[in-house]
Amino acid sequence: MADSTRPLMTLSRAALGVALAGALIGAVAVGGCGERKGGLRARMVLEEAERRIPIDGRPIALGRFTGFDIENPDGPVTIIVNRRYTEAFVEGRALNEGDLVWESYEEDWDISPRGPWFELDHLTAGETGVVRIVPFNTLPDGTRPRVELVIKTPVCDGLTIRADGDVNIHGDAQGEIRVDTTGGGVTIRSNEPLTNDVAVRAESDIMFVTVPVSRGSIELSAPNGRTIFDSAYGAVHSVRPEPGRYTAVWNRGGNAYVLHSESGDANILVREKPDMYSPYVPSWPDDWEWLKDFD
Repeated sequence: MADSTRPLMTLSRAALGVALAGALIGAVAVGGCGERKGGLRARMVLEEAERRIPIDGRPIALGRFTGFDIENPDGPVTIIVNRRYTEAFVEGRALNEGDLVWESYEEDWDISPRGPWFELDHLTAGETGVVRIVPFNTLPDGTRPRVELVIKTPVCDGLTIRADGDVNIHGDAQGEIRVDTTGGGVTIRSNEPLTNDVAVRAESDIMFVTVPVSRGSIELSAPNGRTIFDSAYGAVHSVRPEPGRYTAVWNRGGNAYVLHSESGDANILVREKPDMYSPYVPSWPDDWEWLKDFD
């Protein structure tokens, strides 16, 4: 009986040794992976800091009137206004940043391929401020890459944008809005009542989504597209639809909504929650036979 159990005990000890060795190797591997993840995270933070444009002076915060004057002749602009933000954040990122990084290593550039690609001035007087963002820095050959500018801010009481690409304005923007962009379209979705002028000129589609308590004298023009004013709220009068043009007065007007698209559509939609609205509808296949696979 004793002889028959000894091989089993020997096998159990061997298995235990293998298990302990495996656990030790796994612990070392996990530790190394953790270090690699920590290193990657630190590198990402450093890269983000290179792209970020510092905001000097008084903080941009709720309760202080703050307007934005933005110029990006080399790419798109996105501005997100959210009252829950505790500070403003501005970042410029080259659309071909990966290629620029490799090129900078090969040619030993004196500048960072991650920017900063913009400079920012925060001009204040009392409780009023204007944030001006303009292009900054070039590549060694004197050119600028295509750069996307992203702004996140707790407040926006007025906005002027000149860009060459798509412009997206989302959240709680208010005040006067003026956008002029080439090579792209414009989307404005504001949860705030817009009772000041809104003037947009774009190469392609314009989508302006506002709340029912907004108002304006509407002028839409799209010589090569459609003009649409879609609202189930408020009073609309003095309506004049024409090919490529639409005018009306909504909620008694008092301010102007002027939208012009060179080659796309010019649309105004009135919704209770503009920030939740999306114009994109999934396109389903015409042939529904594939659903039988799930029976």
